[in-house]
Amino acid sequence: MLSQNNTRLVIYKIIINLHIFALNHHAGLCKLRNLQELDLRRNDFVGSPNHCLANLTSLRALDLSYNQFEGSFDTSFIAGLTSLEYLSLSHNRFQGILDLSNNNLSGQILEHLIMGCSSLEFLKLSYNNLYGKYLDLSENDIQGSIPSCFSPQNLEHVHLQKNRLEGPMTNAFSNSTSLVTLDIRDNHLNGRIPEWIGGLSSLNTLLFKGNQFEGQIPVQFCQLKNLNIMDFSLNSLLGAIPFCLNNITFKGEPNSNRRNSEVELATLGYDELYSYKSIHHGGSRSGVHNKIPVRNLQGVVLELMSGIDLSCNKLVGNIPPEIGDLSDILALNLSHNYLNGQIPPSISNLTKIESLDLSYNNLTGMIPPHMIELNSLSNFNVAHNNLSGRTPERKGQFATFGESSYEGNPLLCGEPLKKNNCTNSSKAPPSMQTAPGDMDMDSFVVCFIASYITVLLGLVAVFYINPYWRRVWFYLIDVCVTSTYYFVIDNIHKLLSFSY
Repeated sequence: MLSQNNTRLVIYKIIINLHIFALNHHAGLCKLRNLQELDLRRNDFVGSPNHCLANLTSLRALDLSYNQFEGSFDTSFIAGLTSLEYLSLSHNRFQGILDLSNNNLSGQILEHLIMGCSSLEFLKLSYNNLYGKYLDLSENDIQGSIPSCFSPQNLEHVHLQKNRLEGPMTNAFSNSTSLVTLDIRDNHLNGRIPEWIGGLSSLNTLLFKGNQFEGQIPVQFCQLKNLNIMDFSLNSLLGAIPFCLNNITFKGEPNSNRRNSEVELATLGYDELYSYKSIHHGGSRSGVHNKIPVRNLQGVVLELMSGIDLSCNKLVGNIPPEIGDLSDILALNLSHNYLNGQIPPSISNLTKIESLDLSYNNLTGMIPPHMIELNSLSNFNVAHNNLSGRTPERKGQFATFGESSYEGNPLLCGEPLKKNNCTNSSKAPPSMQTAPGDMDMDSFVVCFIASYITVLLGLVAVFYINPYWRRVWFYLIDVCVTSTYYFVIDNIHKLLSFSY
């Protein structure tokens, strides 16, 4: 038994594992003012922690985890523990509000503090000196908006996906210039995508999928030189695809400065982006698969991954030819939009691409024949457009693509489609071969000359056959000449005076 008179005894660490039901029966602990570490985890303590623990002013570590403490956690008893460096409350039954604001807390927020507190309703940590590089609050059913004042400068990785966040982005993270990953997928955020994101020059991964963003994609995104993955799918974005995307290399390269730190792994399919977690240790990688990919690309290191997913929006206009400059990109998904015009021939320059989905748009014209040179392509889909002509030659990777990659294009023919005889339809109609606004100048000139000659010969024939119309014609010419003559005579002096 601990004596209550041992106030001068220096004890550095006490571990208690008694499986008793109330901590209040051992108030003798509270007399050990020189105690530095107190480990009470994995007991069956009930009720609430004894407030006399506030007397342990030398305490540096306090672990109350894996008990049955319940009710609201009163932080007043730890307010005087000025030497406290480690506090664990995890795996209890605390509920209500946890207010740790207006303290001198510093360091990182450890998961051991609140892990397992499933009934926690409010956590307040304002006015402290907390810091850290990794913020993961994903899949917590968090409601409300992202505070506009929340913009830690040293933050590198933010994961807020699968919550119930709503409202516009405002200025949240606008000053987080070290940000590498920003994942806010599957929330209810709305409004326009903020232009200040273009100033986050360190951004590598930008995941906005499954929100309600609207308006155009800001051209400021073209300033993100280090961007590897850009997922804006399942939103309500309007307008055209920015022509300046070729300013971003989308070149996945490992960053040697980030070794020995936690990074993300990813799989970018043509309808969803899946994430993994991995820890680098001096160049070696060990990955933990925590999502289930459906089809397409399998897990690769995020820093080696590159892709654009703009699917399921309301984008219009042509696919910019400049997109062919992204020679290092691995995945491109523009499906389920309202894009028109032809597939740019420059898309054949994407020599490393593995997944290309242009389905469910209004694309016209022929599929560029040089696309058969894309030897890394494992997923290809141009279904449900207005494409015409012959399908690409069944060669290389294109020999592996089935009918589903081309279906829904009535004017398309060739293998593997059922309409594989292109004898009568190998040449697409002019309206389908040319982009909107283009014109066949040869046909225009021929039609214009033929029409002019036809009208002229018709007038000559009428005047030769009918004397009455001939006299009327010459009378009209005489009236026009006379009127023009007198108009010039009457106004020539005005023209001369004006010139001087």
